[in-house]
Amino acid sequence: MKANPRKRQQAENLLETYLNDIHQVSLLTANEEKELARKAQLGDDSARDRLIEANLRLVVRSAKGYQNLGLPLLDLIEEGNLGLLKAVEKFDPELGYRFSTYACCWIKHALCQALNEQNQIIRIPAYMRKIVARLRKQAARKTVRLGREVAPKEMVHECQFSTKKSDMVHQAIQTIESMDRMKNIQTTSYNNEQIEDPHSSIEENRLFHRMTLERVLCHLDRLDSRHADIIRMRFGLDGTKTPKTLKEIGIKINLTKERVRQIEKEALSELRQRILGSPQSGPTHTRPRHYAQLEISAA
Repeated sequence: MKANPRKRQQAENLLETYLNDIHQVSLLTANEEKELARKAQLGDDSARDRLIEANLRLVVRSAKGYQNLGLPLLDLIEEGNLGLLKAVEKFDPELGYRFSTYACCWIKHALCQALNEQNQIIRIPAYMRKIVARLRKQAARKTVRLGREVAPKEMVHECQFSTKKSDMVHQAIQTIESMDRMKNIQTTSYNNEQIEDPHSSIEENRLFHRMTLERVLCHLDRLDSRHADIIRMRFGLDGTKTPKTLKEIGIKINLTKERVRQIEKEALSELRQRILGSPQSGPTHTRPRHYAQLEISAA
């Protein structure tokens, strides 16, 4: 279904106004970040808001890297801002990291989580998935024959669909492709090789990996004890820092190598589901004025 032109124009105008406003806010130095963070920890709301407003541009920059994956830019910015609020709540200025570096990790986590939840809501009818699968196969064969990339959307024009059905197929293709791209990002992120912003620093990547490991360990404790033990031994998280083979684990817990492999697969699947679906819990805060501009009441 196509977006209402009037609402789309309203959203574009709101986004333009928002971007103009946040670009009027001066950025912070490392010392200013640390000082404001310390005050925010003591309950100074004005310091907290200043820290947030100075980093709203960072949210926009990160959100643009996740476009065309299922959510419009305006929604991505809102979700990224929630990650920024979480970063303010969690940041410890004494650890030595820049706040902007720390916030970037939480912003990206919020964006991935929002996209994952959005894709779980979307339901494509089975018959439509079959049509898209058939078009993909036809496009693949034509790609080989022509020696150039042929997109499934191009094949729709060769089918004798009605105008209404053609629109439905186009939308289904776009939705499925968005979901596939999001799965690729999630899988890559889960393997600690996540898609990084081109402006990311080595320090930011290391912090992101550290935060990811902390989340993994947190969720690991919630698994069945045998599942958790196998994962710890398999990846050297049992204190030895030496990953064990399936055979070594099997000998230690008196199971066959194949059974250990099955349990590992089950545990990793559950762990991945817990991590990607875990809510960002925390207290509700009053949002700064620039953030509030993004909230549009339903017409």
